[in-house]
Amino acid sequence: MPSPTQVTAPPAQRPGGPPASSGGPSRFNVAIDPIKLIRQHLLLLMFAGVVGVGLGVASHIALRRVYPLFRGEAAFEYYGVLDDIAAQASTVGVGGGEEIERFVNTQRLIMTSDQLLREAVNDPLIRQETGWAQQFVERSTNRFNSVKAAIELEDIINARAVPDTNVILLSAVTTDPSDAANIVNAIVNEYVRRTANSTRIDVLDIEESLTNRLNAIREERRLLEARMERMLLDNNLTSTDETATREYATIQQLLPQLQELRLELETARARRDSYLELLQAPGGAQFPDEVRMAVREDPVVRSLQNYIADYEAQLRRFTSEYGPNHSLAKRVEKTLEGYKAQIRVERERASEEQFQILVDQTNSLIRQYQQAEADTLNTIEEAQRRLTDIKAVLAEREILAKDAERLAESESDTAARLAEYRGMTTRDAAQRFQISYRATPPAEPFFPLWYIVIPAVTVLVVGLVGGGLLTKEIAEQRVRGPADVAIIPRTRMLGVIPDLAEDPSRPESIEKALVTRPDGVVAESIRHVRVGMVKQLQQRGHKTVVVLAGMPGSGATAFLANLAASCAVGEMRVLAIDANLRRPGLHKAFEISDHPGLADVLSRNCTLADATVESKTTQNLFIVPAGSTEHRVTERLMTAAMDQILAEARAEYDLVLIDAPPAIVSSDAMTLAGRCDAAVLVVRAFAEKRGLVARIRTQIEETRAEFVGVVVNAVRASAGGYFRRNFRATHEYAARGKGRDADARRKKKDRKPEEVAPMNGHSKRDN
Repeated sequence: MPSPTQVTAPPAQRPGGPPASSGGPSRFNVAIDPIKLIRQHLLLLMFAGVVGVGLGVASHIALRRVYPLFRGEAAFEYYGVLDDIAAQASTVGVGGGEEIERFVNTQRLIMTSDQLLREAVNDPLIRQETGWAQQFVERSTNRFNSVKAAIELEDIINARAVPDTNVILLSAVTTDPSDAANIVNAIVNEYVRRTANSTRIDVLDIEESLTNRLNAIREERRLLEARMERMLLDNNLTSTDETATREYATIQQLLPQLQELRLELETARARRDSYLELLQAPGGAQFPDEVRMAVREDPVVRSLQNYIADYEAQLRRFTSEYGPNHSLAKRVEKTLEGYKAQIRVERERASEEQFQILVDQTNSLIRQYQQAEADTLNTIEEAQRRLTDIKAVLAEREILAKDAERLAESESDTAARLAEYRGMTTRDAAQRFQISYRATPPAEPFFPLWYIVIPAVTVLVVGLVGGGLLTKEIAEQRVRGPADVAIIPRTRMLGVIPDLAEDPSRPESIEKALVTRPDGVVAESIRHVRVGMVKQLQQRGHKTVVVLAGMPGSGATAFLANLAASCAVGEMRVLAIDANLRRPGLHKAFEISDHPGLADVLSRNCTLADATVESKTTQNLFIVPAGSTEHRVTERLMTAAMDQILAEARAEYDLVLIDAPPAIVSSDAMTLAGRCDAAVLVVRAFAEKRGLVARIRTQIEETRAEFVGVVVNAVRASAGGYFRRNFRATHEYAARGKGRDADARRKKKDRKPEEVAPMNGHSKRDN
């Protein structure tokens, strides 16, 4: 066993832990809940809205008096008197509506062009009738600077096309209503004058274009009709309809003949096949009846038949006269047998010859039918090809006829419009627009308008305040609640402990909240943390847990005291060790003496059992205070004695909770983490920053202990927006349950003595 002064190196980093990283969360990696932010600062935003309305009203009144703007307006309506004529001279397919839209946009640009404005500023309506023009009169020479006036005029006028109409609105904005009307009317006068001059030139151009278009249509129509006639001549057609009818009739006439020929051909082939089957019969060749009939008519066969008949007659006569054995009868019989043998040979020969003749005749008939079929097919195909050509000619001729008809209509329409155009004698009839109304001095300014200024200023003020709040929220680095911990990478949230003032049960002290107010919100929050933490520890087989804070005042000692009491109530043997040798506080939380304790055990002045004190208020809870002041040497936390203490505690207790100094002021916490199974970090809301939490988490991950998670302590309802409702609901639920228990106890106390069960569990009724 090493000596008490020997320093033991901390164990290596636990396997499977997350990689070490010194980087914290990004400064602007903030999850912002806009609903929570609005609820949190609702009064401020409402006050900003009221201030914005007031500033809007004041701004409207000030602008109305200091800088009102009046708008004079004139309207032009455009139509297609010349548009349809121009369309005849333009490319085919340009729609009148599209052309009018382009024309309107063109005129809008002409109204605001530099050339027109330079002429308009010299109009007497501007030079003599407006105060606006006086600012461009040079005092030294008393000359009017038309160039500057035209440049300024570009800024105060506007010409816009009204959507879905053929109307252009020309307007000017000045601080004087009469000036606005006079400026607009001066521009209208100059625009009308320029348009009239341009129209005279356009009249001649359009008339020439229409004439050329009419001549081109006539020439195109003539060429089209000539092409239609040439198509008939090139295809030898006098009349396409008659030729098509004739070819169709030919096809209809030949189709039945073709069917009949094919039927005859199939019959002949079937007859030839039957002949071949008779010839190749298994029992010998079988000849048809027509062959046998032809054999009977054969001259040789008939001659032999006559001889046989004569000899048969002689044989019968000799046999009757001389007997069958007479020499004459024998000689005649022998001669008769010879003729019969000869006639059999001749019949066989004649049958084969007649059969071959019959087969040859059938084959010849088949060839005739095949040739007739081929000739008929050729004739039908030729007729069909001819009919197809005629149909193609008809289709093409029909297209040409429609084109010719269209050209005829176009020629007629163009000629009518040219005549109509030539009949126009007045200038107004050739114009493409009319002035719907001229500008008059407006009675009311168009700016400022209260329904624009007041909402705009209000939105601006509220937006500035909201933007400031949002900027502040983004720049906030302190941990205020679970959401701020959740955005830190690889950091688990164990739970939230509310501020003591947020607990409606009003515990006397945070260290004794679970013991004195077990139905309070703080106690219930401790239980939530206990459930998740104990489950995680049991799954991994951890028993020793170091509880450390980020900065002093985070409440780690109070959290440990309540957690230890909660686990002990849950029938776990719990040992709480005060390892904060610099500023111990665990003995105050449990109201015990601070010695003997851990420092005395480390200095070998007592054993762990001697330093362990059982809690007076909670069963299964044992405490080891910090120990005597003279023995509190923090370096001893790194010795083997501390390892031995933890080993003994693991063997005897279900859970060992170790209170460590804040990590920001001492390295003792990391020393203890290197010897414990797990570590829990306690941070105080609105105290520690996220970067500090991330750094401490990284330092813990580099030790032996597993980082279990973070507990946010002293959370206030104003930090989250949702906590106040949750705290209230938790307290009311517990209070209602406690009230029912109190009622039950009160009813039990009011029962008669004989109805109360004795201590052994038996009542009088049971006896």
